[in-house]
Amino acid sequence: NTNVHSDTKSTKQKQSGRRMAKILDSIRRLTIFGSDDRTQIVDENVLDFSGYLRFETASGVIQRCSASLIAPNIILTAAHCVHNGRGPVLGQWYSSWRFYPGLVDADALDDASNEIRAVQAWTFGAWANGGLSLRWEYDIAWILLDAADTSLSSLATPLGIGIGDDIDTGVNTENELHTVGYPADQEWLTRWHQVCSWNLVEAHTMRSDDCDISGGSSGSPVYTETVATVENE
Repeated sequence: NTNVHSDTKSTKQKQSGRRMAKILDSIRRLTIFGSDDRTQIVDENVLDFSGYLRFETASGVIQRCSASLIAPNIILTAAHCVHNGRGPVLGQWYSSWRFYPGLVDADALDDASNEIRAVQAWTFGAWANGGLSLRWEYDIAWILLDAADTSLSSLATPLGIGIGDDIDTGVNTENELHTVGYPADQEWLTRWHQVCSWNLVEAHTMRSDDCDISGGSSGSPVYTETVATVENE
């Protein structure tokens, strides 16, 4: 799908989006723990594997998520950024995904050369066929980027991912947790990084009770190491 849709939003639309984000946050128990210690990233070259993902719902509404580049032409994001997870009858795929690696300025959306179009998206059948009970444990999706646009992705360094039998392979509560994305409770289309800690690591379950998460952060990578430096500016 190569249709291009405007991402310009009125103040009323932004306020409506923030209200919806707060509702979803309360459902998924997303919150800010104590003082907000997230750090804004103002340099597009820092942690540039992370990026802004926008897409169109089946009803034509423009939505946004966070995502991360894990290969020159593959991004990882949340399943609810590609499919509504409502099963074979009410289930709907979204479309017109556009990925903007390292985006730090909303004005960059006006330049089509900053976007990478998507060719196809995948998620787990357990998510897509969830029906009335969303299967959050399968809320993962990956998107293939258009080969014609992937020259832009060469400007970004993909996030390396490990392979193990269990989610906790090589990870324990001693590891720092990093996350970076576009939280909706911050200024429109600004990118934020945070270092948190795990308080539980078990097979198929990892939990942190001090990592500040809000709507818009959906699809953000969670990783344990980085060689980049993030400075508060």
